[in-house]
Amino acid sequence: MASACCSAWRPASCHYHWPRGNLAQARAIGCFTPDAYIDFYWVSSSEALHSQNIARRPDISIVVFDSRVPIGAAEAVYMSARAEEIADSDLELCAEIYSGRLPEARGFGPEQLRAPALLRLYRATVAEHSILIRGGDPDHGRGVDSRMTLTLTR
Repeated sequence: MASACCSAWRPASCHYHWPRGNLAQARAIGCFTPDAYIDFYWVSSSEALHSQNIARRPDISIVVFDSRVPIGAAEAVYMSARAEEIADSDLELCAEIYSGRLPEARGFGPEQLRAPALLRLYRATVAEHSILIRGGDPDHGRGVDSRMTLTLTR
């Protein structure tokens, strides 16, 4: 379920916020590329508020879900991660990962992601995954919605 939810990048929403932070700082990433469901890549302006927040506080939380499903049918993956702007020394490899995993997504070459260009490549490396367990789940439900922590390996 976690991989299916994270793979469906087009209809999914990826929201992240800073632990112990202001929920008003929550942001949505429209398109991200998963790599083994441990690393998530996205492109953004380094001047965007969320990029500046990551530079100051790289520990983030992420939730990926399909916002098109009816109420009560949601599936979600919650993640604790550390985010960073990709350093120039790693940009070629990481830009290839970002552009190559989802061929239908817009690709970027390294030259489009370093100064003086306006966009940068970012990565969130996940430390913990958990999934939404519906209260009525026949195997794991407890009457109320909850989360189950998962262990994913590369």
